[in-house]
Order: sequence, then structure tokens, then C-alpha cells
Amino acid sequence: ANDLRYYQPHIDMRFKPGNDRTITSPEIFLPLQQNENRLLFADLRAMFDQEGAKEGNLGVGYRTLDHEAERIYGLYGFFDRRRSANDVYHSQLTLGAETLSETWD
Repeated sequence: ANDLRYYQPHIDMRFKPGNDRTITSPEIFLPLQQNENRLLFADLRAMFDQEGAKEGNLGVGYRTLDHEAERIYGLYGFFDRRRSANDVYHSQLTLGAETLSETWD
């Protein structure tokens, strides 16, 4: 079994001060399964502002490296839930595909 970790979990914290609104946004990247050519991961995000708005984003993605084409191909899905400052809830489901190279995304 290959226990080598190509991608490490990490937490990013974003802070965006503004005149009307200040946003705080923690993001968690969590590899679930990986090898040198494939990655299954979770992407967890949140957003808060001082007006009481809150948002959560739960995502799962899969990426594979095609050495011959020198490209990364991926699929992802996210569920987003937002509560506005006046307690209105919005939900959204996003599904997508991606391709990445050194020069084109």
C-alpha cells in the first residue's frame, strides 16, 4: 500500500474589511483519497459578516492527472446554503467539470 501523501489538508482564513460590510471566510481543504494521479477531496467553506449574513458551502471533487495530455480533469459538486441578514434562506446545488493546464484553465 502506498501511504505517500501528495496533497495535505489545510485551512485558509480570509478577511475582507470594507466600509459597508466586513467578511470573514474560513475554508477547509480535505483530501479523502489520493495517489500520484488521482485526488478525491472535500472542500468546506463558510462566510460571515457583521450584519448577520451567514453562508456554508459543502463540496466534493475528483481530479485526475493525464500525463500524456499534460492536463488535469475534474468533476465537482457543491451544496450552498445562505442566510441573509434579514433571515431569508437560499439554497443552491452546483455541479461542474473542469480542465486545467499550465497555460489554460
